Amino acid sequence: MHVTIRLAPEVAPIIQQVATEKGQDVASFLEEFVQEAFTVPRRSRTLDEILAPFRAQVEASSMNDTELEAFFEAVREQRFQEQQSHG
Repeated sequence: MHVTIRLAPEVAPIIQQVATEKGQDVASFLEEFVQEAFTVPRRSRTLDEILAPFRAQVEASSMNDTELEAFFEAVREQRFQEQQSHG
């Protein structure tokens, strides 16, 4: 099956980066990702398993706790302002 998907502009570079880190092109990475999502038996994952990719990205970014907190506060505030301006 051939499928075309539209990705948000901010998502495309992340997918490209992850694919590159895994030594794959984007198409191969996404094909493997989708196959795993539907063929690997579903089981409950631990919180550590769920957070592992996020923790790795934070560590790779070299952000300290203060910078990370400021980042999330800024994102939260931006979202709040967007909601306020849209009613």
